[in-house]
Amino acid sequence: MSNVDTRPRWVRDLARFLPLKSQFVLTGNVRDLQIRTSATAATAASLTDVIVLALADAGYEAVVRFDPVSGFSVLARPDGTEPDAAGVLGRLGLTAPAGIAPAGIELLGATLERLVRLDGPPIALVADFASRLVNRADTLSPQEQQLFTRALVAGQSAKARPVGPNRAPRFNTVIWIADREGDLPDWLIIDNPRLRHIPIAPPDRAARSAVAPSLVRGLPGAREADPVAVRDAEDALVDATEGMLLVDLNSIAQLARAEGVGIADVGEAVRRYKVGVTEDAWRKLERGRIRNGADFVSRRAIGQDHAVVHMLDIVKRAATGLGSRGGRPRGIAFLAGPTGVGKTELAKTVTELLYGDESAYIRFDMSEFSAEHADQRLIGAPPGYVGYDVGGELTNAVRERPFSVVLFDEIEKAHPRITDGAFSGLSVGYDRDDRPVILSRRRDGTEVQVDALSEGTRDQLFLALRLGSIDGAAGAAALPIVCDDLLITADDARAASLLRVLGTAAKRNQVIVFSHHDHLVDVATRAVGSDGFRLHRIAAGGGSNVDGRAAVLTP
Repeated sequence: MSNVDTRPRWVRDLARFLPLKSQFVLTGNVRDLQIRTSATAATAASLTDVIVLALADAGYEAVVRFDPVSGFSVLARPDGTEPDAAGVLGRLGLTAPAGIAPAGIELLGATLERLVRLDGPPIALVADFASRLVNRADTLSPQEQQLFTRALVAGQSAKARPVGPNRAPRFNTVIWIADREGDLPDWLIIDNPRLRHIPIAPPDRAARSAVAPSLVRGLPGAREADPVAVRDAEDALVDATEGMLLVDLNSIAQLARAEGVGIADVGEAVRRYKVGVTEDAWRKLERGRIRNGADFVSRRAIGQDHAVVHMLDIVKRAATGLGSRGGRPRGIAFLAGPTGVGKTELAKTVTELLYGDESAYIRFDMSEFSAEHADQRLIGAPPGYVGYDVGGELTNAVRERPFSVVLFDEIEKAHPRITDGAFSGLSVGYDRDDRPVILSRRRDGTEVQVDALSEGTRDQLFLALRLGSIDGAAGAAALPIVCDDLLITADDARAASLLRVLGTAAKRNQVIVFSHHDHLVDVATRAVGSDGFRLHRIAAGGGSNVDGRAAVLTP
Protein backbone atom coordinates (compact mmCIF):
# COMPACT_ATOMS: atom_id res chain seq x y z
CA MET A 1 0.00 0.00 0.00
CA SER A 2 1.37 3.41 -0.94
CA ASN A 3 1.89 6.05 1.70
CA VAL A 4 -0.87 8.62 2.14
CA ASP A 5 0.09 12.11 0.96
CA THR A 6 -0.32 14.28 4.08
CA ARG A 7 0.63 17.55 2.42
CA PRO A 8 -1.97 20.36 2.37
CA ARG A 9 -4.45 20.22 -0.46
CA TRP A 10 -3.07 23.25 -2.26
CA VAL A 11 0.43 21.69 -2.26
CA ARG A 12 -0.92 18.48 -3.75
CA ASP A 13 -2.76 20.47 -6.45
CA LEU A 14 0.40 22.40 -7.27
CA ALA A 15 2.44 19.21 -7.61
CA ARG A 16 -0.26 17.53 -9.70
CA PHE A 17 -0.47 20.33 -12.27
CA LEU A 18 3.23 21.15 -12.61
CA PRO A 19 3.49 18.94 -15.74
CA LEU A 20 0.34 20.54 -17.21
CA LYS A 21 0.39 24.27 -16.44
CA SER A 22 3.10 26.85 -16.96
CA GLN A 23 1.70 29.43 -14.52
CA PHE A 24 -0.14 29.35 -11.20
CA VAL A 25 -2.00 31.92 -9.11
CA LEU A 26 -2.14 31.32 -5.36
CA THR A 27 -4.72 33.38 -3.46
CA GLY A 28 -6.47 33.39 -0.12
CA ASN A 29 -4.61 32.66 3.08
CA VAL A 30 -1.22 33.47 1.55
CA ARG A 31 0.13 35.62 4.42
CA ASP A 32 -0.23 32.86 6.96
CA LEU A 33 2.22 30.12 7.85
CA GLN A 34 1.64 26.84 6.04
CA ILE A 35 2.03 23.20 7.02
CA ARG A 36 5.38 21.71 6.07
CA THR A 37 5.35 17.94 6.39
CA SER A 38 8.30 15.63 6.91
CA ALA A 39 8.80 11.99 7.74
CA THR A 40 8.63 12.68 11.48
CA ALA A 41 6.41 15.71 12.08
CA ALA A 42 4.43 18.60 10.63
CA THR A 43 5.65 22.13 11.32
CA ALA A 44 4.53 25.64 10.44
CA ALA A 45 6.68 27.30 7.78
CA SER A 46 6.42 30.28 5.46
CA LEU A 47 4.55 29.96 2.19
CA THR A 48 7.70 30.33 0.10
CA ASP A 49 9.48 27.62 2.12
CA VAL A 50 6.65 25.18 1.42
CA ILE A 51 6.67 26.13 -2.27
CA VAL A 52 10.42 25.58 -2.48
CA LEU A 53 10.05 22.13 -0.89
CA ALA A 54 7.30 21.12 -3.33
CA LEU A 55 9.27 22.34 -6.34
CA ALA A 56 12.50 20.67 -5.15
CA ASP A 57 10.66 17.36 -4.84
CA ALA A 58 9.46 17.89 -8.43
CA GLY A 59 13.02 18.32 -9.72
CA TYR A 60 13.39 22.10 -9.95
CA GLU A 61 16.96 23.34 -9.69
CA ALA A 62 16.23 26.77 -8.21
CA VAL A 63 13.37 29.06 -7.18
CA VAL A 64 13.68 32.81 -7.82
CA ARG A 65 11.53 35.16 -5.75
CA PHE A 66 10.42 38.63 -6.84
CA ASP A 67 8.59 41.29 -4.86
CA PRO A 68 7.99 44.94 -5.78
CA VAL A 69 10.34 46.23 -3.04
CA SER A 70 13.26 43.83 -2.69
CA GLY A 71 13.46 42.77 -6.30
CA PHE A 72 14.87 39.39 -7.40
CA SER A 73 16.55 36.88 -5.09
CA VAL A 74 17.14 33.14 -5.04
CA LEU A 75 15.51 31.16 -2.23
CA ALA A 76 17.48 28.70 -0.14
CA ARG A 77 17.10 24.99 -0.81
CA PRO A 78 15.00 22.81 1.56
CA ASP A 79 18.18 21.47 3.18
CA GLY A 80 19.27 25.02 4.01
CA THR A 81 22.09 25.28 1.49
CA GLU A 82 22.39 28.45 -0.55
CA PRO A 83 22.43 28.15 -4.36
CA ASP A 84 24.65 30.21 -6.63
CA ALA A 85 22.34 33.23 -6.65
CA ALA A 86 24.48 35.33 -8.98
CA GLY A 87 24.73 32.45 -11.45
CA VAL A 88 20.99 31.68 -11.41
CA LEU A 89 20.01 35.32 -11.83
CA GLY A 90 22.66 35.75 -14.51
CA ARG A 91 21.00 33.00 -16.57
CA LEU A 92 17.87 35.20 -16.50
CA GLY A 93 19.80 38.21 -17.75
CA LEU A 94 19.85 39.92 -14.34
CA THR A 95 22.89 41.62 -12.84
CA ALA A 96 23.18 40.62 -9.18
CA PRO A 97 26.69 41.04 -7.77
CA ALA A 98 25.40 40.60 -4.20
CA GLY A 99 22.84 37.93 -5.10
CA ILE A 100 19.96 40.43 -5.37
CA ALA A 101 18.71 42.14 -8.53
CA PRO A 102 16.70 45.40 -8.36
CA ALA A 103 12.92 45.54 -8.62
CA GLY A 104 10.95 47.04 -11.48
CA ILE A 105 7.80 46.23 -13.39
CA GLU A 106 9.55 46.54 -16.75
CA LEU A 107 12.36 44.27 -15.58
CA LEU A 108 9.85 41.68 -14.36
CA GLY A 109 8.14 41.54 -17.75
CA ALA A 110 11.44 41.08 -19.56
CA THR A 111 12.52 38.39 -17.10
CA LEU A 112 9.31 36.44 -17.70
CA GLU A 113 10.04 36.32 -21.42
CA ARG A 114 13.62 35.13 -20.85
CA LEU A 115 12.47 32.56 -18.28
CA VAL A 116 10.19 30.63 -20.64
CA ARG A 117 12.97 30.39 -23.26
CA LEU A 118 15.61 29.21 -20.77
CA ASP A 119 17.11 25.75 -21.35
CA GLY A 120 18.61 23.39 -18.83
CA PRO A 121 17.21 22.27 -15.46
CA PRO A 122 13.82 23.87 -14.70
CA ILE A 123 13.64 27.10 -12.73
CA ALA A 124 10.57 28.63 -11.08
CA LEU A 125 9.83 32.32 -10.55
CA VAL A 126 7.60 33.25 -7.58
CA ALA A 127 6.10 36.74 -7.94
CA ASP A 128 5.14 37.60 -4.35
CA PHE A 129 2.82 40.48 -3.42
CA ALA A 130 1.44 40.40 -6.97
CA SER A 131 -1.61 42.34 -5.77
CA ARG A 132 0.65 45.36 -5.31
CA LEU A 133 1.77 45.31 -8.93
CA VAL A 134 -1.47 46.99 -10.02
CA ASN A 135 -3.57 49.83 -8.65
CA ARG A 136 -6.87 48.59 -10.09
CA ALA A 137 -7.25 45.39 -12.05
CA ASP A 138 -10.08 46.82 -14.17
CA THR A 139 -8.19 49.98 -15.19
CA LEU A 140 -4.58 49.03 -15.84
CA SER A 141 -1.94 51.59 -16.59
CA PRO A 142 0.09 51.13 -19.82
CA GLN A 143 3.01 49.61 -17.86
CA GLU A 144 0.70 47.20 -15.99
CA GLN A 145 -1.07 46.27 -19.23
CA GLN A 146 2.26 45.48 -20.86
CA LEU A 147 3.45 43.37 -17.90
CA PHE A 148 0.46 41.05 -17.81
CA THR A 149 0.23 40.88 -21.59
CA ARG A 150 3.82 39.65 -21.58
CA ALA A 151 2.88 37.15 -18.86
CA LEU A 152 -0.08 35.90 -20.90
CA VAL A 153 1.98 35.46 -24.06
CA ALA A 154 4.84 33.85 -22.14
CA GLY A 155 2.48 31.34 -20.57
CA GLN A 156 1.07 30.34 -23.96
CA SER A 157 4.49 30.00 -25.61
CA ALA A 158 6.12 28.03 -22.77
CA LYS A 159 7.08 24.44 -23.57
CA ALA A 160 7.60 21.58 -21.16
CA ARG A 161 10.65 19.34 -21.34
CA PRO A 162 11.45 15.99 -19.69
CA VAL A 163 13.26 16.16 -16.35
CA GLY A 164 14.75 13.52 -14.09
CA PRO A 165 14.95 9.75 -14.33
CA ASN A 166 11.18 9.49 -14.86
CA ARG A 167 11.34 11.98 -17.75
CA ALA A 168 8.45 13.95 -16.21
CA PRO A 169 7.51 17.08 -18.20
CA ARG A 170 8.34 20.37 -16.50
CA PHE A 171 7.94 24.04 -17.44
CA ASN A 172 9.96 26.98 -16.22
CA THR A 173 7.06 27.79 -13.92
CA VAL A 174 5.72 31.20 -12.88
CA ILE A 175 3.78 31.39 -9.59
CA TRP A 176 1.82 34.56 -8.77
CA ILE A 177 0.96 35.09 -5.08
CA ALA A 178 -1.97 37.47 -4.67
CA ASP A 179 -4.37 38.30 -1.86
CA ARG A 180 -7.47 37.79 -4.02
CA GLU A 181 -8.13 36.44 -7.47
CA GLY A 182 -9.72 39.75 -8.48
CA ASP A 183 -6.47 41.63 -7.77
CA LEU A 184 -5.08 40.43 -11.11
CA PRO A 185 -6.62 41.04 -14.55
CA ASP A 186 -9.45 38.60 -15.19
CA TRP A 187 -8.31 38.07 -18.79
CA LEU A 188 -5.07 36.61 -17.43
CA ILE A 189 -6.81 34.03 -15.22
CA ILE A 190 -10.23 33.21 -16.67
CA ASP A 191 -10.30 30.66 -19.52
CA ASN A 192 -6.51 30.53 -19.60
CA PRO A 193 -5.63 26.90 -20.39
CA ARG A 194 -2.01 27.37 -19.28
CA LEU A 195 -2.76 28.88 -15.89
CA ARG A 196 -4.11 27.20 -12.76
CA HIS A 197 -5.74 29.15 -9.92
CA ILE A 198 -5.21 27.47 -6.52
CA PRO A 199 -6.94 28.98 -3.46
CA ILE A 200 -5.32 28.47 -0.06
CA ALA A 201 -7.89 28.01 2.68
CA PRO A 202 -7.52 29.16 6.30
CA PRO A 203 -6.41 26.40 8.67
CA ASP A 204 -9.15 24.12 9.93
CA ARG A 205 -9.10 21.95 13.02
CA ALA A 206 -7.12 19.23 11.25
CA ALA A 207 -4.43 21.74 10.26
CA ARG A 208 -4.17 23.13 13.77
CA SER A 209 -4.01 19.60 15.16
CA ALA A 210 -1.15 18.77 12.78
CA VAL A 211 1.12 21.59 13.99
CA ALA A 212 0.06 21.58 17.65
CA PRO A 213 2.52 18.82 18.74
CA SER A 214 5.54 20.71 17.39
CA LEU A 215 4.41 23.91 19.13
CA VAL A 216 3.56 22.30 22.47
CA ARG A 217 6.92 20.54 22.64
CA GLY A 218 8.61 23.93 22.98
CA LEU A 219 6.51 25.15 25.92
CA PRO A 220 7.95 25.36 29.44
CA GLY A 221 7.61 22.05 31.24
CA ALA A 222 6.87 20.00 28.11
CA ARG A 223 9.96 17.82 28.43
CA GLU A 224 9.11 16.78 31.98
CA ALA A 225 5.38 16.31 31.36
CA ASP A 226 3.85 12.89 30.86
CA PRO A 227 2.31 11.99 27.46
CA VAL A 228 -1.24 12.45 28.75
CA ALA A 229 -0.52 16.02 29.88
CA VAL A 230 1.15 16.80 26.56
CA ARG A 231 -1.83 15.47 24.65
CA ASP A 232 -4.21 17.49 26.82
CA ALA A 233 -2.17 20.62 26.11
CA GLU A 234 -2.32 19.94 22.38
CA ASP A 235 -6.10 19.52 22.53
CA ALA A 236 -6.44 22.68 24.61
CA LEU A 237 -4.41 24.66 22.07
CA VAL A 238 -6.51 23.38 19.18
CA ASP A 239 -9.83 23.99 20.94
CA ALA A 240 -8.93 27.50 22.11
CA THR A 241 -7.69 28.72 18.70
CA GLU A 242 -10.81 28.11 16.61
CA GLY A 243 -10.80 30.53 13.67
CA MET A 244 -7.20 31.61 14.21
CA LEU A 245 -4.31 31.32 11.76
CA LEU A 246 -1.19 29.19 12.09
CA VAL A 247 0.86 32.35 12.53
CA ASP A 248 -1.31 33.07 15.57
CA LEU A 249 -0.62 29.62 17.01
CA ASN A 250 3.09 30.13 16.48
CA SER A 251 2.89 33.53 18.19
CA ILE A 252 1.01 32.01 21.13
CA ALA A 253 3.80 29.47 21.60
CA GLN A 254 6.42 32.23 21.46
CA LEU A 255 4.47 34.30 23.98
CA ALA A 256 4.17 31.33 26.33
CA ARG A 257 7.92 30.73 26.20
CA ALA A 258 8.70 34.41 26.72
CA GLU A 259 6.39 34.77 29.73
CA GLY A 260 6.98 31.34 31.22
CA VAL A 261 3.44 30.03 30.76
CA GLY A 262 3.65 26.29 31.38
CA ILE A 263 2.20 23.43 29.41
CA ALA A 264 -0.66 23.10 31.87
CA ASP A 265 -1.82 26.69 31.18
CA VAL A 266 -2.12 26.72 27.39
CA GLY A 267 -5.53 28.37 27.69
CA GLU A 268 -3.95 31.21 29.64
CA ALA A 269 -1.38 31.76 26.87
CA VAL A 270 -4.18 31.93 24.29
CA ARG A 271 -6.12 34.37 26.48
CA ARG A 272 -3.09 36.64 26.85
CA TYR A 273 -2.55 36.63 23.10
CA LYS A 274 -6.18 37.48 22.37
CA VAL A 275 -6.81 40.06 25.05
CA GLY A 276 -3.35 41.56 25.34
CA VAL A 277 -3.26 41.75 29.14
CA THR A 278 -1.69 39.37 31.63
CA GLU A 279 -4.46 39.48 34.26
CA ASP A 280 -7.50 37.24 33.91
CA ALA A 281 -10.31 39.34 35.32
CA TRP A 282 -12.51 36.28 35.89
CA ARG A 283 -9.87 34.74 38.13
CA LYS A 284 -9.69 37.91 40.21
CA LEU A 285 -13.37 37.79 41.16
CA GLU A 286 -14.09 37.27 44.83
CA ARG A 287 -15.64 33.81 44.83
CA GLY A 288 -17.16 34.35 48.27
CA ARG A 289 -18.90 37.50 47.04
CA ILE A 290 -20.38 35.59 44.10
CA ARG A 291 -21.31 32.61 46.28
CA ASN A 292 -23.21 34.85 48.71
CA GLY A 293 -24.54 37.17 46.04
CA ALA A 294 -28.21 36.36 46.71
CA ASP A 295 -28.34 38.56 49.80
CA PHE A 296 -26.58 41.44 48.05
CA VAL A 297 -28.80 41.34 44.96
CA SER A 298 -32.05 40.79 46.87
CA ARG A 299 -31.51 43.95 48.89
CA ARG A 300 -31.83 46.00 45.69
CA ALA A 301 -33.99 43.85 43.40
CA ILE A 302 -36.95 43.56 45.76
CA GLY A 303 -39.77 41.15 45.04
CA GLN A 304 -38.01 39.45 42.13
CA ASP A 305 -36.70 36.35 43.84
CA HIS A 306 -37.22 34.16 40.78
CA ALA A 307 -35.28 36.53 38.53
CA VAL A 308 -32.51 36.90 41.10
CA VAL A 309 -32.08 33.12 41.32
CA HIS A 310 -31.75 32.77 37.56
CA MET A 311 -29.39 35.73 37.23
CA LEU A 312 -27.13 34.38 39.94
CA ASP A 313 -27.13 30.98 38.24
CA ILE A 314 -25.85 32.67 35.09
CA VAL A 315 -23.26 34.67 37.03
CA LYS A 316 -22.00 31.56 38.82
CA ARG A 317 -21.69 29.64 35.55
CA ALA A 318 -19.86 32.60 34.03
CA ALA A 319 -17.45 32.84 36.96
CA THR A 320 -16.66 29.12 36.85
CA GLY A 321 -16.47 28.93 33.05
CA LEU A 322 -19.27 26.35 32.73
CA GLY A 323 -21.30 26.49 29.55
CA SER A 324 -18.85 28.88 27.86
CA ARG A 325 -17.66 27.63 24.47
CA GLY A 326 -16.10 28.95 21.30
CA GLY A 327 -15.88 32.64 22.19
CA ARG A 328 -19.54 33.03 23.12
CA PRO A 329 -20.50 35.43 25.89
CA ARG A 330 -20.16 33.85 29.30
CA GLY A 331 -23.77 34.45 30.15
CA ILE A 332 -26.97 35.57 28.42
CA ALA A 333 -30.18 36.70 30.10
CA PHE A 334 -33.45 38.05 28.71
CA LEU A 335 -35.21 40.28 31.24
CA ALA A 336 -38.88 40.80 30.39
CA GLY A 337 -41.65 42.69 32.11
CA PRO A 338 -43.54 45.99 32.28
CA THR A 339 -42.02 49.30 33.29
CA GLY A 340 -40.98 49.62 36.91
CA VAL A 341 -40.50 45.98 37.88
CA GLY A 342 -36.71 46.34 38.24
CA LYS A 343 -35.13 45.10 35.01
CA THR A 344 -32.55 47.88 34.80
CA GLU A 345 -31.98 47.82 38.54
CA LEU A 346 -31.23 44.10 38.38
CA ALA A 347 -28.74 44.72 35.56
CA LYS A 348 -27.02 47.44 37.59
CA THR A 349 -26.92 45.22 40.66
CA VAL A 350 -25.32 42.34 38.77
CA THR A 351 -22.76 44.78 37.36
CA GLU A 352 -21.90 46.02 40.85
CA LEU A 353 -21.67 42.43 42.09
CA LEU A 354 -19.08 41.65 39.41
CA TYR A 355 -17.15 44.91 39.24
CA GLY A 356 -18.02 46.88 42.36
CA ASP A 357 -19.44 49.71 40.22
CA GLU A 358 -23.03 49.71 39.01
CA SER A 359 -22.23 52.10 36.15
CA ALA A 360 -19.57 49.83 34.67
CA TYR A 361 -21.90 48.19 32.17
CA ILE A 362 -22.14 48.97 28.45
CA ARG A 363 -25.68 50.11 27.64
CA PHE A 364 -27.34 50.39 24.25
CA ASP A 365 -30.75 52.04 23.93
CA MET A 366 -32.17 49.89 21.17
CA SER A 367 -34.94 52.39 20.43
CA GLU A 368 -32.20 54.35 18.62
CA PHE A 369 -31.74 51.40 16.26
CA SER A 370 -35.24 51.24 14.78
CA ALA A 371 -34.06 51.90 11.22
CA GLU A 372 -32.91 48.98 9.10
CA HIS A 373 -29.55 50.54 8.25
CA ALA A 374 -28.77 51.22 11.92
CA ASP A 375 -27.13 47.81 12.21
CA GLN A 376 -24.01 49.34 10.62
CA ARG A 377 -23.82 51.74 13.53
CA LEU A 378 -23.97 48.81 15.97
CA ILE A 379 -21.65 46.25 14.36
CA GLY A 380 -19.89 48.30 11.68
CA ALA A 381 -20.18 48.66 7.92
CA PRO A 382 -19.62 45.60 5.70
CA PRO A 383 -16.40 45.24 3.68
CA GLY A 384 -16.18 47.65 0.76
CA TYR A 385 -18.41 50.30 2.36
CA VAL A 386 -17.46 53.60 3.95
CA GLY A 387 -16.67 53.13 7.62
CA TYR A 388 -15.66 49.47 7.43
CA ASP A 389 -12.32 50.21 9.08
CA VAL A 390 -13.97 52.18 11.89
CA GLY A 391 -16.00 49.35 13.40
CA GLY A 392 -19.32 49.50 15.22
CA GLU A 393 -20.33 50.80 18.62
CA LEU A 394 -20.88 47.29 19.97
CA THR A 395 -17.75 45.71 18.53
CA ASN A 396 -15.55 48.61 19.58
CA ALA A 397 -17.00 48.71 23.09
CA VAL A 398 -16.47 44.99 23.65
CA ARG A 399 -12.99 45.19 22.17
CA GLU A 400 -12.07 47.98 24.58
CA ARG A 401 -13.82 46.45 27.60
CA PRO A 402 -14.04 42.69 27.07
CA PHE A 403 -14.71 42.03 30.76
CA SER A 404 -18.05 43.78 31.02
CA VAL A 405 -21.83 43.56 31.15
CA VAL A 406 -23.56 44.57 27.92
CA LEU A 407 -27.19 45.73 28.27
CA PHE A 408 -29.48 45.92 25.23
CA ASP A 409 -32.27 48.12 26.61
CA GLU A 410 -35.78 48.00 25.08
CA ILE A 411 -34.66 45.50 22.47
CA GLU A 412 -38.20 45.07 21.12
CA LYS A 413 -37.97 48.57 19.60
CA ALA A 414 -34.99 47.68 17.42
CA HIS A 415 -35.43 46.75 13.77
CA PRO A 416 -35.90 42.98 13.32
CA ARG A 417 -32.77 42.82 11.17
CA ILE A 418 -30.75 44.26 14.05
CA THR A 419 -32.37 41.88 16.52
CA ASP A 420 -31.42 38.93 14.33
CA GLY A 421 -27.85 40.20 14.14
CA ALA A 422 -27.66 40.63 17.89
CA PHE A 423 -28.91 37.08 18.48
CA SER A 424 -26.39 35.81 15.95
CA GLY A 425 -23.69 37.51 17.99
CA LEU A 426 -24.94 35.70 21.08
CA SER A 427 -24.59 32.37 19.28
CA VAL A 428 -21.29 33.04 17.50
CA GLY A 429 -19.75 35.22 20.20
CA TYR A 430 -16.80 37.60 20.16
CA ASP A 431 -13.20 36.72 19.45
CA ARG A 432 -12.12 37.52 22.98
CA ASP A 433 -11.46 35.35 26.00
CA ASP A 434 -12.76 37.79 28.63
CA ARG A 435 -16.24 37.33 27.25
CA PRO A 436 -18.96 39.69 28.47
CA VAL A 437 -22.25 38.91 30.17
CA ILE A 438 -25.11 39.89 27.86
CA LEU A 439 -28.41 41.19 29.24
CA SER A 440 -31.45 42.02 27.11
CA ARG A 441 -34.69 43.46 28.43
CA ARG A 442 -38.20 43.98 27.07
CA ARG A 443 -40.66 46.56 28.34
CA ASP A 444 -43.80 45.16 26.71
CA GLY A 445 -45.15 43.24 29.70
CA THR A 446 -48.45 42.42 27.98
CA GLU A 447 -46.73 40.14 25.52
CA VAL A 448 -44.10 38.52 27.71
CA GLN A 449 -44.00 38.28 31.48
CA VAL A 450 -41.55 36.48 33.71
CA ASP A 451 -43.34 33.60 35.44
CA ALA A 452 -42.79 33.70 39.20
CA LEU A 453 -41.80 30.08 39.67
CA SER A 454 -40.88 28.95 43.12
CA GLU A 455 -37.42 27.54 43.72
CA GLY A 456 -38.90 24.08 44.30
CA THR A 457 -40.83 24.20 41.04
CA ARG A 458 -37.72 25.23 39.15
CA ASP A 459 -35.66 22.45 40.70
CA GLN A 460 -38.35 19.90 39.85
CA LEU A 461 -38.40 21.12 36.29
CA PHE A 462 -34.63 20.75 35.96
CA LEU A 463 -34.80 17.35 37.65
CA ALA A 464 -37.36 16.20 35.11
CA LEU A 465 -34.93 17.12 32.35
CA ARG A 466 -31.98 15.38 33.97
CA LEU A 467 -33.91 12.20 34.78
CA GLY A 468 -35.49 12.09 31.36
CA SER A 469 -39.14 12.15 32.43
CA ILE A 470 -40.17 13.60 29.08
CA ASP A 471 -43.06 12.02 27.21
CA GLY A 472 -42.13 10.32 23.96
CA ALA A 473 -38.39 11.04 24.15
CA ALA A 474 -36.39 7.82 24.10
CA GLY A 475 -33.07 9.58 24.51
CA ALA A 476 -34.26 12.14 27.02
CA ALA A 477 -31.53 11.33 29.52
CA ALA A 478 -28.95 12.45 26.97
CA LEU A 479 -30.47 15.90 26.55
CA PRO A 480 -28.12 18.70 27.57
CA ILE A 481 -28.60 20.30 30.96
CA VAL A 482 -30.47 23.59 30.75
CA CYS A 483 -28.14 26.54 30.15
CA ASP A 484 -29.21 30.19 30.19
CA ASP A 485 -32.80 29.08 30.54
CA LEU A 486 -35.77 31.36 29.99
CA LEU A 487 -39.06 30.60 31.77
CA ILE A 488 -41.95 32.60 30.37
CA THR A 489 -45.72 32.65 30.28
CA ALA A 490 -47.86 34.30 27.63
CA ASP A 491 -51.39 34.16 26.24
CA ASP A 492 -50.90 36.19 23.08
CA ALA A 493 -50.69 34.35 19.76
CA ARG A 494 -47.70 36.56 18.95
CA ALA A 495 -45.73 34.33 21.31
CA ALA A 496 -45.11 32.08 18.31
CA SER A 497 -42.77 34.64 16.75
CA LEU A 498 -41.03 35.10 20.09
CA LEU A 499 -40.46 31.35 20.36
CA ARG A 500 -38.89 31.28 16.92
CA VAL A 501 -36.55 34.13 17.85
CA LEU A 502 -35.61 32.48 21.12
CA GLY A 503 -35.06 29.15 19.41
CA THR A 504 -32.70 30.79 16.95
CA ALA A 505 -30.85 32.55 19.75
CA ALA A 506 -30.61 29.46 21.90
CA LYS A 507 -28.96 27.32 19.20
CA ARG A 508 -27.57 24.40 21.18
CA ASN A 509 -29.28 25.36 24.41
CA GLN A 510 -32.84 24.47 25.30
CA VAL A 511 -35.64 26.98 25.51
CA ILE A 512 -38.04 26.04 28.29
CA VAL A 513 -41.59 27.32 27.93
CA PHE A 514 -43.50 26.91 31.19
CA SER A 515 -47.10 28.02 31.43
CA HIS A 516 -50.30 27.47 33.34
CA HIS A 517 -52.12 27.97 30.04
CA ASP A 518 -52.52 25.18 27.53
CA HIS A 519 -52.64 27.83 24.81
CA LEU A 520 -48.92 28.63 25.03
CA VAL A 521 -47.84 25.00 24.78
CA ASP A 522 -50.07 24.61 21.73
CA VAL A 523 -48.49 27.73 20.21
CA ALA A 524 -45.05 26.25 20.91
CA THR A 525 -46.07 23.01 19.21
CA ARG A 526 -47.07 24.86 16.05
CA ALA A 527 -44.03 27.15 16.16
CA VAL A 528 -41.43 24.43 16.34
CA GLY A 529 -43.01 22.41 13.58
CA SER A 530 -41.82 24.85 10.91
CA ASP A 531 -38.49 25.75 12.42
CA GLY A 532 -36.75 22.41 12.78
CA PHE A 533 -37.16 22.12 16.55
CA ARG A 534 -38.44 19.11 18.48
CA LEU A 535 -41.05 19.56 21.20
CA HIS A 536 -41.00 17.39 24.32
CA ARG A 537 -43.54 17.59 27.13
CA ILE A 538 -42.41 17.37 30.72
CA ALA A 539 -44.51 15.01 32.79
CA ALA A 540 -46.18 16.72 35.73
CA GLY A 541 -47.20 13.57 37.55
CA GLY A 542 -45.43 11.24 39.93
CA GLY A 543 -45.49 13.59 42.92
CA SER A 544 -43.76 16.39 41.03
CA ASN A 545 -44.21 19.97 42.18
CA VAL A 546 -44.48 21.12 38.57
CA ASP A 547 -47.99 22.56 38.44
CA GLY A 548 -49.09 23.21 34.90
CA ARG A 549 -47.66 22.26 31.52
CA ALA A 550 -44.22 22.76 30.10
CA ALA A 551 -42.53 22.37 26.76
CA VAL A 552 -38.86 21.94 25.99
CA LEU A 553 -37.65 23.13 22.59
CA THR A 554 -34.42 21.58 21.35
CA PRO A 555 -32.83 22.09 17.94
